[in-house]
Amino acid sequence: MNMKKNTDWKETAKKFLSSLLIDNPSLFEAPRVPGKGRGLDYYATSAFLSVLSTTLQEFHFNHQRLPDLVNLPKTCDHFFKMKFFNQMLMRPNPASKLNARRYIPNEIKDLIRPPVCYWSSTTPTLPPDEEIPAGTYWLKLDLGWHAQEIIEWPPSLAERKRLNEKCESWMNGHRHGLANGEWWYGIGEQRIFLEEDLSEVILQGTEIKIFVRNGHPKIYHNVVYDKEYPGSMTVNYFDANKQIIKGTRSYGRNGEHTITDHILTSIENIDEYLLCAAEIGKPFDLVRVDIFTKKNSKPVLGELSFCVGSGTHVYHPDTMEETIRSALFE
Repeated sequence: MNMKKNTDWKETAKKFLSSLLIDNPSLFEAPRVPGKGRGLDYYATSAFLSVLSTTLQEFHFNHQRLPDLVNLPKTCDHFFKMKFFNQMLMRPNPASKLNARRYIPNEIKDLIRPPVCYWSSTTPTLPPDEEIPAGTYWLKLDLGWHAQEIIEWPPSLAERKRLNEKCESWMNGHRHGLANGEWWYGIGEQRIFLEEDLSEVILQGTEIKIFVRNGHPKIYHNVVYDKEYPGSMTVNYFDANKQIIKGTRSYGRNGEHTITDHILTSIENIDEYLLCAAEIGKPFDLVRVDIFTKKNSKPVLGELSFCVGSGTHVYHPDTMEETIRSALFE
C-alpha cells in the first residue's frame, strides 16, 4: 500500500494494530518467557503506538509499502516482526558491546578472543592519565551505534575536556534504536569504555558477519575495507554451503548500494570462524556474529546484532532476497 505524503502515521499505526489483531491474533497471545522479552512488552502502551508509527513510516519509506506480518513475504517483514513480537534474550544483554564476550563459551576461548577493554564507567568522565598505558584506543559508548572515536592517550587538558563533554553528550542522548523498535538497546546501565585499537586488524584483515539461526550458520558475508578510500568496502555474500550469493544490497530506497564483486570465492579459515559463530550464537533464535580476522592473528569477536540494518536492507535481484529470507527464517 503506497501512502500519501500527508499520512497521519499514528492513525495508520492504530489501524495496522487493529487489522493485525484480527488477521494474526497469535502474535499478541504468546506467553512471556523468563529471561526473554518482546518489544510489545517493553514499551508502555502510549510509547508503543508512537514507536510503531515511526517504524511503519521508516518501513514504508524504504519499501514503498507497509509490513506484512501475516504472510511475511520478505526478509524486511521478518525483521519488522522481530522488533515487536519475537522473544529475545535479555540477560546478560547481548546488545551490549561489553557483554558480547560473555557469550564466548569456554570450549572455544582458544579459537577467538574479545577485544581488550582497558576501562569502563557509568559516568562520562575519563580516568586519570596514569591508569591507562600510553597508546591509541577506541573510546566507545556501550549501548549505541556510531558513538565512537579513536583517541591518543594520555590526552591533553583541552582534549580531555572535549572528550568528557562528548561522553556526556553520548550518555545523555537518546538511546540508539529505541525510537524505531530496537528496544534491546534500552536494557541496563549505559557505559563509556576504552578498548584496544583494532584499526590495523580491520584495515589489513577481513571482517566476517555470520548469521546464526538456532546454533547453525546460515548466511555470511565478508567486509574488506579499502585502505586508500576510507568508507569504501567490498562485500561478498555466501550461503551455508560457502557458495557466492550474487546480487546487491542497498540501505532502503535511496541508500548506498553495496555491489558484491564475486571475485573472492572463499575465505581462509572460514570453517573455524563458522564454528566460533555457531557456538556463540547457540543461545539465540537468530543473531549476527561479527568477527575480525587477520592472517597469523587470533580472531576477535566484534558485536552481536539482531535486527540488522533495522530492517531497511533491500536485496536485489529477487533470487538473492529469497535465498537470504529462506535461510534465516524458514
